Amino acid sequence: MKSGQMPEVKEALDKAEIEHKRWHSAYHRAAASHRLNRGLAYEALGDAVMAWQECAKAADIDKDWQLAKEQAERLAKAAVLS
Repeated sequence: MKSGQMPEVKEALDKAEIEHKRWHSAYHRAAASHRLNRGLAYEALGDAVMAWQECAKAADIDKDWQLAKEQAERLAKAAVLS
């Protein structure tokens, strides 16, 4: 590698890091979506405890997803009452 290529190499590494972070966020959202959907399915079947656990796991997997947090909180109350 020539010394003049260092800025190009640094730029390529920076781009790769950004792309990896995007991919990783999408991976977490997909996994959390799966858990949230399972939770909502359990709720529809009348199993409040499993519904809450699945939604709580979704919120844990994607800590920035407000919807998963809200559903977990809502279902936590239902699980206590069941």
